[in-house]
Amino acid sequence: MRSCVQNGNLPEMERRLLAGPNLEEKNDAGETALMHACVFGKTKVVAMLLANGTELETTDILGTTALMLACANVRRVVSLHFLYLMLGLLLMLFSS
Repeated sequence: MRSCVQNGNLPEMERRLLAGPNLEEKNDAGETALMHACVFGKTKVVAMLLANGTELETTDILGTTALMLACANVRRVVSLHFLYLMLGLLLMLFSS
């Protein structure tokens, strides 16, 4: 999954998501696919992962979240998109 994230290969990601991968799978540093998408500035991948239920609070071995990585890597577009999507998800949860 991480190679799809780094390359921004959306069709391959969709195919893999349909197969039901573990979105919370971590590498040796504890990083998830969402964290990689934030680091590499892949906004469409971030949206796709969030829409498919990836966890927002997952941390790597240093306690860093995906949003923290996006901000630290000066991925302003990803950071803002991530926050916008989180706000939308929170509004949906509280309005039901």
